[in-house]
Amino acid sequence: MVITKKESEYVPADPNFKPLPQFGHFGELDPEYAKLRPVMNTMMEGLWQPETSLEDFRKAWLNDTPAPEDYPTEGRDVLTKTRMIPTRDGTEIEIKLYMAKNKSPGSSMVLRYHGGGWVVGGHCTEHLENLMIAAWTNSVVVSIDYRQAPEHRFPYALNDCFDALIWCRDNAASIGADASKIILNGSSAGGNLASVVALMARDEGFQGIVAQILSFPVTCHPKFFPKEAYEMGSYQQNCNDSVVTAARMEWFWDLYVPEPKDNWRYSPLLAQSLKDLPPALIVAAGCDIHRDEAIAYAEKLQQEGVDTDLKVYKGMPHCFYMLQTHPQTADYYKRIIEFVKKFSG
Repeated sequence: MVITKKESEYVPADPNFKPLPQFGHFGELDPEYAKLRPVMNTMMEGLWQPETSLEDFRKAWLNDTPAPEDYPTEGRDVLTKTRMIPTRDGTEIEIKLYMAKNKSPGSSMVLRYHGGGWVVGGHCTEHLENLMIAAWTNSVVVSIDYRQAPEHRFPYALNDCFDALIWCRDNAASIGADASKIILNGSSAGGNLASVVALMARDEGFQGIVAQILSFPVTCHPKFFPKEAYEMGSYQQNCNDSVVTAARMEWFWDLYVPEPKDNWRYSPLLAQSLKDLPPALIVAAGCDIHRDEAIAYAEKLQQEGVDTDLKVYKGMPHCFYMLQTHPQTADYYKRIIEFVKKFSG
């Protein structure tokens, strides 16, 4: 059953909280989003019903959103196929390949780790972005359907994502991609997985990752926010965010990591060092509870010499690309495509 906490436990809501000085202004509502927010609130409330089974909850997050006109289309512009690949424990997981019909040789490989709080989501979660990357850059997109909590708690999702990276490198030629041009791409919980996979790859001497894209990333368990080092006010300021409230996010966390500790393998912001990681594009949203941990991760990358591009979209919610007609969404996709093109030539 989908039963969440009534209120945040790790960062209790403070009724007297005031936006903090550095980043609080990013939480001022975008005018167009403000008009849509009541509709989004109603939609989300409909999903989070206590009597809903986990199976039905997951199904509700797997709906494909029709692509806007003039955007790439599956089958017409981009060819897709699925296949099963092995993991370290002998289980097979599914990947979905996206390839443009007119793809050139020497394509880069974009590994997609989908969002969904490690509990929901799948290939469809960022399907439109996958189509755009495949169609508009010289890239093969590989979407990873990793195992999810609570049936498979940490570290299953992370191990599946790293195992998929190894498989894709070893089988790059068979999928028409260049193993020396790998880009990790994740949104929300997928951004968490992508960032940790990049750290693991660095530590193991893995070669071939040239960039990472972390959109609205979850970079630290809220119980261990390093408030002494970074401004961490967005969990309080945006605790009732339309897309994911603080209490609902903690429900996801508790399913993924029931007994959280100070562990960089799900809190990469707490890693001892971020040196020698690949160049990063980090996208944050002003009305998102994850805003400040995303900014903090970008700051730490920059402090440790990693080429990092940070973009904060003022007044927008978590994963706002679902608002397909909003001008900020068009800018978001343009930024992603331009970043991939830098590393896919």
